[in-house]
Amino acid sequence: MNSETQMKPSQYTLNTGKNRITLQAGQTNIHKAAPGETYRVLKRQGEKDQDTLADDVVASRHGQDLQLDYADGTTLTLQDWFTQSDTSVTLPADGTSTQVMTPDSTEGAALADGSHVFYAHGSADALASMTSGHPGLENILAGVQNGSVVSGHPVTYLPQSHSYVGYLAGALGLGGVVGVAAASGHSGGDNGGKHDNGGEVPAVENAVELNFVGGPALSSNDLNVEIYQADGKTLIGTGTLGPNGSVTLSAGSYSGVVIVKLVNSGSAADYLDEATGAGKDLSAQLWSMGVIYGDNSTLVLNINVLTTLAYNKAQEALGGTADSPATLSATQVADTSAAIGSLFGVDNILNTTVVATNGGSYNATDGLSAGEKYGLLLAAFSGAEANASASTQTILDAVTAGITLGSTISLSDEAQSLLIKGAAAATDTSGGLSLIIDTHAPVFTSATAASVDENIGAGKVVWTAVATDPSQFSYSLSTAGDSALFSINASTGAVTLIGNPDYESKASYSFTVVATDAAGNASSQTVTLAVNNLDDSAPTITSGTTATAINENSGAGQVIYTATATDTGDISGGVTFSLKAGSDAGLTIDPTTGAVTLTGNPDFESKASYSFTVVATDAAGNASDQTVTLDINNLDEVAPMITSGTTATAINENSGAGQVIYTATATDTADISNGVTFSLKAGSDAGLTIDATTGAVTLTGNPDFESK
Repeated sequence: MNSETQMKPSQYTLNTGKNRITLQAGQTNIHKAAPGETYRVLKRQGEKDQDTLADDVVASRHGQDLQLDYADGTTLTLQDWFTQSDTSVTLPADGTSTQVMTPDSTEGAALADGSHVFYAHGSADALASMTSGHPGLENILAGVQNGSVVSGHPVTYLPQSHSYVGYLAGALGLGGVVGVAAASGHSGGDNGGKHDNGGEVPAVENAVELNFVGGPALSSNDLNVEIYQADGKTLIGTGTLGPNGSVTLSAGSYSGVVIVKLVNSGSAADYLDEATGAGKDLSAQLWSMGVIYGDNSTLVLNINVLTTLAYNKAQEALGGTADSPATLSATQVADTSAAIGSLFGVDNILNTTVVATNGGSYNATDGLSAGEKYGLLLAAFSGAEANASASTQTILDAVTAGITLGSTISLSDEAQSLLIKGAAAATDTSGGLSLIIDTHAPVFTSATAASVDENIGAGKVVWTAVATDPSQFSYSLSTAGDSALFSINASTGAVTLIGNPDYESKASYSFTVVATDAAGNASSQTVTLAVNNLDDSAPTITSGTTATAINENSGAGQVIYTATATDTGDISGGVTFSLKAGSDAGLTIDPTTGAVTLTGNPDFESKASYSFTVVATDAAGNASDQTVTLDINNLDEVAPMITSGTTATAINENSGAGQVIYTATATDTADISNGVTFSLKAGSDAGLTIDATTGAVTLTGNPDFESK
């Protein structure tokens, strides 16, 4: 495409594989990517040439978006393309060939704005004209500037599958390919980083770009770098880490496995600690490893605690150590790095750009990107160091010991707990690290059996679950057993019985508590709740409601009634007796025997009956009562009253014997009257008799005044 064509944008069409969408030439166009869509950007040259792929294109990754920029200023952003499945973008390549890119395709070198070049194709001049809108692209396209690409032939940029750097290929007339250096950030002279050997085939110059993040590197850091060959002993080169935590070292013509060692040469603060917010001196030996593939390429590597874990485990598998290293193969580097990445949820620990939690662009509220996950893991180590007041090396050793690689890959519960708690101490208030590395369920420490007294009332807490887990977790009840009869506080684990426990209706319950952590790991505990049977039934009084009547005047202190009761309706702890307030005075009761005593002498005339209430109380305080009556028998205790006079009618002497000289009369109405009999009291004059029934008094002799 010539410059004149670039100045006159023609119409573009986006073919999604499902429909066609017109794009505005020379402007920014946005399309929301969808699963299953296959994208082709077409530039209509004429009615007979409607399916020609638009050329002079730079594809770059911006977060989860794929951006296609064309030399005439047309831009298409496919939003969230890197998150979609079963999708692709077809881009032009040499001749009639095409290049199909998917979200899994290798990313390219990073640009100054944080994006990554994904693919580029077009004329050298057209691509060169686009560098102003892509800061850093000029370094990637540096090979175009020295004439190594035949003028007028298209140039293709593709990332290399292993080095994450990429290459430029210029098509020669015969279809050949000429390699061009693309070492971003590396400078080796005015020829774009290549040795000029008189116009012949350029000398091979490989490089290693190292990026350190422990938190953001500080300009005061005094960290040095050493790079070694695969044996870990043959030194390739050394350098000093820059103020931004990066350095690029020449590897010369060496290709293959590279071992990197970060050396702390002093006590200056090397990085900004995520947990404390203060500058911190590196307190561990850090390592990294990678592989240089091909010629004139730059191996971009991270170096931090995760890359150190990978290196140590790779050595461990071969029986080597940092001090006595074994020779690593490219396969061992790739496999061990992938295993550590899988274990910690980072796709590529060696090359993924780290976003430190305190680096400015970290934002966990919109989800964690790959770089933010990486940064969170590094922050977890800082937090673990702060929690334990330990060095980075101590934490590294503990985590290394907790990693198992082999047919199964696992991180011990202790190591998980160490890091999850460390993340919480640093910045991970939402528990995001738990979602990445937590594979262990909470552990219950509470008892599996409990008891509660019956009749405590409804809605009472009867048991509290206790579990431990380094991650945030919550409690719930399963549907098993009697769980529906309970509720649980998700935070405290307090279990409440909805109803009132009653031993007689339900003597025990069974429910299951589930503890689920932030990563979805769950464990359960089944609990048996026994209901204690209490004495909640009052005694039953078995003695009668009427006491046997007693005679008046029968004497004081006699037992007039004995109360009896049974407490067999429930637990029996013994029964005691008492008289209820309001019972008649003059009565007492023995609390043990139930004997009721009348303290005074009964007298019908003063009190004809008694009423008292007996109370039977068991040991639990349950009581029943019964009212009893006692009648007093009325006796004939008042003598008759003589109503006849005190003087008999005088009789004449010699009036004859056997005459009735007086008739006694009496009344007995003052008391019970059952009839009256009469008699003469001893000492009465002789010669007199009285009829016991009629009261007639007869003079048996003849009265004689002179003798009596």
